[in-house]
Amino acid sequence: MIKFGLSKGCKLVVVKCGEDGAYIGDSNKIIYSKAITPRGLLDTTGAGDSFAGGFIGYLEQTNDISFENMKRAVIYGSAMASFCVEKFGTEKQPINFVFHGGSRSSQDEIREAIGYGAIKMNIDTDLQWGFTIGVRDYFLANGDYVKTQIGNPQGDEKPNKK
Repeated sequence: MIKFGLSKGCKLVVVKCGEDGAYIGDSNKIIYSKAITPRGLLDTTGAGDSFAGGFIGYLEQTNDISFENMKRAVIYGSAMASFCVEKFGTEKQPINFVFHGGSRSSQDEIREAIGYGAIKMNIDTDLQWGFTIGVRDYFLANGDYVKTQIGNPQGDEKPNKK
């Protein structure tokens, strides 16, 4: 799989192998990482997605896509997957879910999401956009002032701070 991905132009390929771990490779080397053994296996639903979330989340937080950092990201992904398969629910390893698209959901759907562990519900996109437009317009009109925080956008004769 890794050689196939590289032959198609990928610079780096990660192959998830479930309970058998993962492989990561580039044009110079291929390495294997064992899976983290969970304390008890109950349900494997979502393990691959949890691996991917831990892997990508680690890369996002470190802002480093070097091969060495990718090796560490595989370990984070494996840890997230091991938490996922241990049991139903999130009592021992809380995972905070965000309920996306909740603004047009019924009260029963919102209660169901909370039951799954959602701790935040995103508000209506229109409301977010309405707020953002005002902020955007201010930044566009006063870009030089905002970038330096020196002076007053109403003129040099005006005070910088009130």
